[in-house]
Amino acid sequence: MHLPDFTIGSLKRNSDTPQLCLDLDAFESNLSTMAKFVAAKGKNWRPHSKCHKTPEVATRQMAAGSIGVTCAKVSEAEIFARSGIRDILLAHLPVGPSRVSRIAALCEIATPVVSCDHFVQAEQLSEACLRRGVVCRAIVDVDIGMKRTGITPFSWGRRSASCKD
Repeated sequence: MHLPDFTIGSLKRNSDTPQLCLDLDAFESNLSTMAKFVAAKGKNWRPHSKCHKTPEVATRQMAAGSIGVTCAKVSEAEIFARSGIRDILLAHLPVGPSRVSRIAALCEIATPVVSCDHFVQAEQLSEACLRRGVVCRAIVDVDIGMKRTGITPFSWGRRSASCKD
């Protein structure tokens, strides 16, 4: 995906918004620095797309060594998957029939990893995937002290008082 030639070198005040503008030299330098840092640590990385929301940027990150992309919303993950990116971490919890159904459908064209912090979420996702004949990877979201999402450490095996059997 390339920008039309007339936008390259144009003044920012003449640009239509919203528009992603990159200092390509700085981007490539930062990307190289990050890739080398992660490789030196022997780790994998899956950058969050919340800043760029652009498959082209994610593709460049993967070419530099990232294993995929992280998305906040199913709609974002769908766009990345349709652009050929397969390894997508969905950072927000699969809550609600529509979201769960869309994640199961996403598994037909990608290999998402879904963050769950309650067994009911995993059960509903599993049921939706079974109906479609797909498999979905899941990870347990653990609250690391920020109290935003995640199961409280050491509470595994205990059911929430708000959960009905």
